[in-house]
Amino acid sequence: MQLIQSGTRSLGFLLSLNWDRFLYFGMLALCLALSAYVASVTFANPFIL
Repeated sequence: MQLIQSGTRSLGFLLSLNWDRFLYFGMLALCLALSAYVASVTFANPFIL
């Protein structure tokens, strides 16, 4: 039980240190997905944009 508590405590500490990296990669993935969607719509109907 003590091992589980210390593991979750250290995981929470790592997340508190690196929250900006998760935000960075999340936004990067969102932008890539959005640009892929816009590109697919543009190739399907080039008169939209």
